[in-house]
Amino acid sequence: MVTEAAARIPAPGWILGSGWDQRRWGTWPDADMLERAAPGRHVALRSFDLHALWASPAALAAAGIARSTPDPSGGIIRRATDGEPDGIFFEKASELVL
Repeated sequence: MVTEAAARIPAPGWILGSGWDQRRWGTWPDADMLERAAPGRHVALRSFDLHALWASPAALAAAGIARSTPDPSGGIIRRATDGEPDGIFFEKASELVL
């Protein structure tokens, strides 16, 4: 669906959506998955329950999110084992991207 949206929405327009559920996949998604679906595009997708946001590498870069970005009050930036943000933002952390 993200790939189809990228074909319809001219760059540099953001691809926004919602409804994903990590429980259906058995794992959490990450930013690299969105990069494969829509290379170089700004993508931000809310989870089905609105408690998480999934963002692409381009969205992270546009928001200035990096390893040194602290978790905001009331939110968590999910990180890979190397400490880099992996594209998942919980609760108030989603506001950093949006």
